[in-house]
Amino acid sequence: MADAYLTWEDLLDEDEGGGASPPPGEPREAGAPNAAKGPPPAAAPAGKLPEGVELPEEVRALMKTREALEHQMKVLTGQAAPPDEDPHQKAKFPVRVHTKESRLEERRLNLRDQHHQMLMKQLQEKAILERQREAERAQEAQERREEAALRERQRRIEEERQREIERRLAEAVRVKQRWSGQRAAALLRTRQAIREASTVEEARAEAQRRLAEHRVILLQRQRDEEEASAEAQRRLREAELTQARQREQEEAERAEEQRRLREAELAQARQREQEEAERAEEQRRLKEAALAQARRRVQEEAERAEEQRRLKEAALAQARLERERAGPRPPSDTELWEAGRAKMNARLVERRLRERQAERRRKAD
Repeated sequence: MADAYLTWEDLLDEDEGGGASPPPGEPREAGAPNAAKGPPPAAAPAGKLPEGVELPEEVRALMKTREALEHQMKVLTGQAAPPDEDPHQKAKFPVRVHTKESRLEERRLNLRDQHHQMLMKQLQEKAILERQREAERAQEAQERREEAALRERQRRIEEERQREIERRLAEAVRVKQRWSGQRAAALLRTRQAIREASTVEEARAEAQRRLAEHRVILLQRQRDEEEASAEAQRRLREAELTQARQREQEEAERAEEQRRLREAELAQARQREQEEAERAEEQRRLKEAALAQARRRVQEEAERAEEQRRLKEAALAQARLERERAGPRPPSDTELWEAGRAKMNARLVERRLRERQAERRRKAD
């Protein structure tokens, strides 16, 4: 079969000679045109064509197909490097395939995030409570400063009023002394005039005496009236002072009553804030309890699903065993052992299910 293989040079010779070339190994005829031309030209190296030779399109396509298949064969056998990866395959989004371990890790990370969120919420609540306490302490300090300033203002007002009272009393004393001096001077002048008049006119002494007496009486009346007026003014000032003291006392009592009311309102506000904080803490505890209960329910449902799956597998195994027993062939020792194991597994699953149900009832009670 190797002798019957024809190269492209033989095909080229056939085209030029116009006839079929004899198989290799047989002598050509003497009258053949190729014989007249002399020996054939040397074969061209593989993969190259002589100059001026062009292959048909079908041959070139076959050669390209051959080269592609050879390259693919070399890639498959490891003789050549694989081509670059398809950019479309590179651009595809990788889809994560979950396993049992990845699911457990994802659940652990979710629980850790939830725990972190709960811790952050507790820290935020503590910071809010601390800010509220700081605000309360600042408010109490401000109230103490206001009370101290109020007491200082009251003390100053009391000192000013005391100084005013002392000033008024000193003024009254000075007025009284001035009036006494004026009266003494008037009496002295009157006596001098009487003595001068007695030395000058004895005849008019009686008249002057009477006139002087009349003037003394008038002065005495005037003095009595002035003293009565001064006494009335003093009593009026004392009454005004007493009323002012009463008003100050009433104002102090009202201020004390207002302070007590403010203290009572502050105590009520603090009590309300404490009650609100307790309610918030109770709501948080209820939410945590509800979350724990939901987690227990989910876990119990998963356990029930797993137990139901095991029960179904045990039932299927038992049904298969019964079908095999019902056949004409007697069961083997292995089948009997498998059936016994399936029954035992079913009994164990039922007993575990009853124990878990009893435990759940005890927890519920």
